[in-house]
Amino acid sequence: MRIFTFLLLFSNLAIAQSGLSLQLNQHNGNLIAITSEFPESGFSSVTEFNFNFHTSGHKYWHKSYFNPRIGCSVAFQQFGNWGILGGGVSMQPNVALQKRFSKGWSIQSRTGLGVAFFNRPHDAISNPTNTMIGSVVTASFSEYVGIQKTIRNIGVNAGATIWHWSNGHTSVPNVGGNFIGYSIGLLYSIKPTLEQSKREGSAGIDPAIKKYPIWDTIDKKIHVDIAGSIGVHEIEGTFQPVDGPKYNVYSATVGATKRVGNVEKLTLGVDFNYFTAYHEQIVNQELFESDYRLKSSNVVAFIGNEFLFGRLAFVSQLGINIYIPFRKMITEPLEFTSPFAKALYIYSTNKIGFRYYWANDYQKVNRKIYTEINLKTIFGKADFIQLKVGYSL
Repeated sequence: MRIFTFLLLFSNLAIAQSGLSLQLNQHNGNLIAITSEFPESGFSSVTEFNFNFHTSGHKYWHKSYFNPRIGCSVAFQQFGNWGILGGGVSMQPNVALQKRFSKGWSIQSRTGLGVAFFNRPHDAISNPTNTMIGSVVTASFSEYVGIQKTIRNIGVNAGATIWHWSNGHTSVPNVGGNFIGYSIGLLYSIKPTLEQSKREGSAGIDPAIKKYPIWDTIDKKIHVDIAGSIGVHEIEGTFQPVDGPKYNVYSATVGATKRVGNVEKLTLGVDFNYFTAYHEQIVNQELFESDYRLKSSNVVAFIGNEFLFGRLAFVSQLGINIYIPFRKMITEPLEFTSPFAKALYIYSTNKIGFRYYWANDYQKVNRKIYTEINLKTIFGKADFIQLKVGYSL
């Protein structure tokens, strides 16, 4: 499902691009051991091959992002401990933003999100000390910031990068891999785009852009969004129990959304979540006297942001648990460094993901249906992966 979703999103972005390039990046650094149980690791590296489409300026969102590159990469990673951590392969659709500040020089940032495959995940018998990853397939995220010098169709770049691998708590253990390092790379433009776009003139521009300034074509009303979601995770902690059962999380969302720019939306809303894992524990351990289903639920108030790339949107949300009786109860006896840290652990929550709208904004569609895949976290720790379907009134 995740692979299909990412391919769908990537194919949407790649349509009507005018330039092509190949890129080789070498990322060297180390894994960050965030717990004392994390396996020992040495020098780590990621070797990445990227195929890019260069946007031409023919879509309204191209110019807003300075004509970004849309790519798909294959990366090979090793973590300096082949016996326990092994290695892996990541495949990531990605978006690279660039801003020229001098002749031939540009500042660049690139974000990728896809899937990874590991050859040495945790196994209770053959590899019990690998607490980083508990499954063969995980999500893969990367962020790069650097500079590039371009001479004709050759670009040389250098910068800093972070990579993260996690299965979204769908399989325990799941400490996750966090890589930080420096990057060097080489880009070869098979078909340069900027000059070509100028030669092509207005050919291929969206009809709405030809006729109107883009801001005049945007619906700036406040819309009501409603959505339903289903998620999956394992219960308990980051390390135990291993090979536990999977539980569903059912959610409903109501929010108010408003367009605040050519490529940005803001949302205020409320999530209602029902955890089947919480319900099982409450019943089995008799944690509450009544209202089991209500006590197995939580309510989240959130503020959200969307960055739009045509029909695709990168979604992020910051939320606070305004009703969460089960988590509050089980967290009460735990020790924290401060009351503030404890409050963050109980009440803070956020999401990141991708949303796909099935109609363009300039098309006069009263109800805009969308699908979304996201990762929900609690205090920076993965809680569950969620698939959402919704529409805007």
